[in-house]
Formats: sequence, C-alpha cells, structure tokens
Amino acid sequence: MPHTRVLWLRHDVFVLVLMPAIVFGQFTNTSSLNPNPDNCISIAAQSGILKPGDYSTSETRGIDPKLVNSNSWTVITVKYSGCVKACGIGPQWYDQQTALNILMTWVVSIMASISTLPFETGRQDHHILYKLRRYFLVPLVNWIGSPQTALACTIYSIHLLMKAATIVRVEERRHAKKAQIDKRNDVSTETRQHRAKLRKDKLLILRNALFIASCLGQYEFPNLEEQTCSMLPRTQDPIHEKRRNRALLFGLLCPLASQSSPPPAELLHMFKESAMVTGPNANSTWTSEDVEHVIGLTKELLLELSKELHVQRRHGMYPVTIGVFWFMIAFAVGTFQSFREVGDYTTAHSLGIGLLLSWLPVVVMMSIADRNPNGVEHCTHLIERWLYNVNAILDHHLDHSTVLIKQWEKGVEIRFPVGQYIGQGRYLHHTGTGEQLMRRIQHVRSHWSEIDDEPIHNDTPRPVIASDTHNPGENAIELMTITQDSTIVSVPNVEVETTSSDSSSINETTPARQACCAKYSLSNMRHESRALRGHWMCSWLYGWLIVSTALLSAFTIAYNTPTIGFGCRATSYLLQWVVSSISWIIIGLTARPSKRLRAVSLASNTLSACSFIMLMLFQVAGVYNNCFCQSSLFGSGGGYVQFAPAAFYEKAYNVAHYWIIATVLGSVSCVGWSLYAFVAWRWSRPLWDEHWGDEV
Repeated sequence: MPHTRVLWLRHDVFVLVLMPAIVFGQFTNTSSLNPNPDNCISIAAQSGILKPGDYSTSETRGIDPKLVNSNSWTVITVKYSGCVKACGIGPQWYDQQTALNILMTWVVSIMASISTLPFETGRQDHHILYKLRRYFLVPLVNWIGSPQTALACTIYSIHLLMKAATIVRVEERRHAKKAQIDKRNDVSTETRQHRAKLRKDKLLILRNALFIASCLGQYEFPNLEEQTCSMLPRTQDPIHEKRRNRALLFGLLCPLASQSSPPPAELLHMFKESAMVTGPNANSTWTSEDVEHVIGLTKELLLELSKELHVQRRHGMYPVTIGVFWFMIAFAVGTFQSFREVGDYTTAHSLGIGLLLSWLPVVVMMSIADRNPNGVEHCTHLIERWLYNVNAILDHHLDHSTVLIKQWEKGVEIRFPVGQYIGQGRYLHHTGTGEQLMRRIQHVRSHWSEIDDEPIHNDTPRPVIASDTHNPGENAIELMTITQDSTIVSVPNVEVETTSSDSSSINETTPARQACCAKYSLSNMRHESRALRGHWMCSWLYGWLIVSTALLSAFTIAYNTPTIGFGCRATSYLLQWVVSSISWIIIGLTARPSKRLRAVSLASNTLSACSFIMLMLFQVAGVYNNCFCQSSLFGSGGGYVQFAPAAFYEKAYNVAHYWIIATVLGSVSCVGWSLYAFVAWRWSRPLWDEHWGDEV
C-alpha cells in the first residue's frame, strides 16, 4: 500500500540519519563513569561514619589471593549494612552526562532498530485503537517479549525461501545444460529458440508457484475447529474446507502440467479426489480437453497472483543493512570505551546492555529477508480471491456446465479463509503449509524433469487422458464424489491411455506410487500442515540459540563483575530468559496452541516486554546503582560492597578474561546471523525479484 511504503521510507531515513549521530556522540564523549555508591563509601570511611563492625572480613569470592593484602591499591570492603549506613537504601542516580551517554549509546539505537521492524498500518476504515492493538502492540510484545519465538518462525520461513530458490536455480542450470546439448547436436536455430521459450515459461511457472507457496506458508490456514463465525457459516465448514484445499493444490500444481506428457500418478489421484458435487450424480469424468482447459486457466491465475504479490513485497533491505551496520559500529565504539575501564561497575553494565541487545539486529535483518508484504490485508484478499476463482473453474468443469465460469466479483460473500498473517512470529502459530506445498510442487515437477522437451510438430504421438469428449469411455479419469457429509461414494482406479507405445514406466501403478498418492491426498493436508518436522525443530532451536547467546553474554558480564554473584542485573537477565522462553516452549510442543495457551503466551510475552523496557529505563537512570544491587545478595558469596579502582578489579578478579569471552560470543553471534540473513536474501533472489525472469 502506498501509505505503508512512505512510512517504511521514513523509518529508513530515521535510521540512516540518527545512527551516525549516535556513533559521533560515542567518539566525542570520553568522560569517565563513576559509580556513586563507591564514592559514598570512600567519604564515609574517611569521615569515620563507618565503624569496625561495618567492614567485611569474610573471604571475597573470585579474588586473586596474592592481591588480597596488596598495598598497591586502596581497597575498602564493607558489609551491606555498612553500605546502607554510608549511602542510604535508595539508588544513587546517574549524573546527566552518564545518563546521556547510556541513552545515546543504546536506547536511541534500540528505538531506531525497532522502528524498522515490519509493522502494518491496517485499513483506513479500522478504528485507531484496533489498529494500535492488532498491528502494533501485539506484534511488538511478541517480538520483544519472546524474540526466540519470532526468530524461530522467521528462520523457518527463510529456510523455505532458500529451499524454493535452490529448486529454481537447479532447474535453471538443468535447462542451460539442455540448451548446450542442443547446440552441440546441431539442432536448428528455430528448434532451439522454441525450446528455449518453452523452458523459460516452465521455469517462470515453477518459480511463481514456489513463491506463492512460500507466501502461503506465512498464513494461519485455520481448519474447521479454528474458524470463527466471521469467516464462514458453520453449516458450510466441512465441505468448504475441502474446497479450499482442493483449490489450493490445483491452483499451484495444474499450471506445472505439460500438455504433451501424461500427468504423474500423484496428480491423477488429485483429479480423482476433486469432485465435490452434491447433486444426484455419483461419478464424474474429465476429458483431456477439460484438463487442458483447466491447466491454461490456472496458469493465467497463477501468473496474475504472483505478479500482484511481487508488487506488494516489502523492499528496503539495503537501507536496513546500513542501519544495522551503524548499530554495530556504535556497539564496537561502546565496547572500545568499556575496555578502557575494565572492571568499572557502570561501564561493565553498559557493555552488558549492548550484548543483551545483540539479538535485535538479527531480528530486523531476518524480518526483511523474510519478504514481509506491504499490505497484508490486501495480499490476503488477493489469495482468497485466487482460491475462489480456481474453485469456480473446477466446479464449472466438474458439472460439465455450458454457462460461463462465474469468477469472483465485488460483493461476493463466499470466502476461502486463509486466516491471519502470522509471519515473523507476530502471532503464536506455526503452519507447515508452505513446506508441504513445496514438496508437492517439487515432486510433480520432478516427473516432467524425466521427460524430454516438448516436440515442435503436432504430428508426434501425444498422450491423451480420455478417448472421447462426449463419450469418455472406460479409460477416462473417474472422479470420486464427496457428498454433503464428506463421505466417499466411489473411488475407481486410475487409468491413463496414451497413443505412444512407451507409456508404462512413469505412471505405473505400484505399491510405492499408491503410498505416495495417499501421502499427497487432499484429506492428508490438515495433518501435514500441523506436523512438527525436522526443519521446523532446527529453526526452533536456532531461535533459542541466538537469544540465549545474547542473554548469556550479558549475564557473564553482570555476574563476574564485582561484586561477583547474583546481583539485580544478573538475576534480571536470568529471569528475562526464563519468562521469554515460555511461548517458545509452547510453540515447540504444539503447532496450534489452544486459546488458553495463546493467552498464557501473550501474558508471558507482555511481562517479558515490560520487564525489558523497565530494565532499559533503570539502566539509564541508575536505579540499579544502589547498595542492594551492588551487594549481590541473591545466593551465596555476596553481601558486601567493595570500593577499589577499576585497575584493581582487572588484576584481582581477572575481569578482562570474562569480558573478552562474553564480547566475542555476543559479537560473533550477532554478526554471523546478520550475514546469514543477508546471504539468504541474496540467494532467494529468483523468488522475490519480479524482474528476474527478464534475464533468464
């Protein structure tokens, strides 16, 4: 939609202009960050406020024994009660310069990155509160509250894109190899040009079918139990869901068919299942002319839908990549400044915040590589209209009607609902629809990969599917009939008659073929779309790995910077990881969570997102800069506050060792997965680039 694209460009300008200012602020700001509680303790010790009982004499965990009694540094270690006596129980707020430094380093860059996430604007007739809740708050809560869930869904979708692009690239190389063989065999120029055109058309149809399948994989595809009253009347649901699935498979697979080769047994099995008449006729038959007409019409519909979806695909990968690049530069500058004062309390946790956020650029890059559409509702309408038109074509030929095909027109209420758009994990759902459609497309297409190019002349023997249009005979494809209660009346065997002498190998009815037909049956779609397959489980684990690496890096900084132990920050990071993993665990256990589980997931994500925002505000204001947080009272080994120079912490506690490990771990994960998103986006270019076919 035009207004959505303008909003997207504003976000890009925001990122490109603001991020250099953040980096410049980092270079110009070289002020030291002073932990205020330490100053309180030093002043109290000099003024005599602290008594001997306020000092800690217990062993300090993690310190080098050789430096315990060193005279090189002034080290004051007091109990928690002594810290409260010296500094009070409240926080020691950061000064303006320190707060501004943290604000410009991380908070503003976070806002810039979040603004580039693929939010939707919704239709103009929607109420502002409805659009705010559905298109902004709910996705934002799910993205920030459980980034591992969002990354799992996005990585899985990118995997399907790369798989589809690989299929197209392999097919392109196969066609190029055939063209070279034709040239070596001295095939005439006319024949080579004709075959090149046929190959290009086949390749574009295959690419368009795979692109649409990848787009469909980002929709909910509700079944009978999941459909709401606003989608369809309940009385029409049983047969309507089958009509939708039938239109989906025929709309994608029929355009792949060749008019000079017999369809594979799997596609013939679909033809058998296609009849859903409710009249007195128990059987129907399709002739070869019917099949050819259906193939031609579905090709036109497929090309038109693919063109529209390509136009609606969201652009802006390069501006977002530049914005992420500036984010990484700001992170590098902040890291450099942090290592100038290794061991300093405030500096350590500024670095920890950067490592905690290392998953955010990955989410942004992956969301763009996942080619989110500009207008989701418009794309949903296009897909449902396409399904309606394919179903109208099928019904027309099944009824042998002489009336013109009644395609969709404005005002028609009959819909084929594909459900909500759930891309990038904005809603807690997983669907394997895209993967099962790609497997069907790949299987059907591999059948014609074994067949030579179509002949130039029409006098070559051509397979036929029925012997006569008006009197199909016993060798025609007989279609099973599904009554109103979805019961099968008859399922005759599939037989294909060919005029060629060599027709026994490809469509031979074997146990393996029968098993494959049953696997790709219409009735098996619901189960396949909800199966938790290996590729999904790998993506599920990858999403957890990215976020866990970021949180582990921040936790390592917070835990191992004195006072060593579970302080406020280390405990907050641990709780953040636990709460954000709730919805990740739920979607890993069930592809379609119940309403109760979805409510639990939304509540946990809301709690996690709110705690994340509060954590950032506390970091800016210095709320954690108090005796309770610096004493690390959670667990054993804490209960004290130590006043010493940063150089003492570096030497006595080997702080630099833990800082380096955490920084390298978080940086490699952030940069590596961001590069993966960019490479995946480039590799899948044959799918998302609407001009790709011009250069084939």
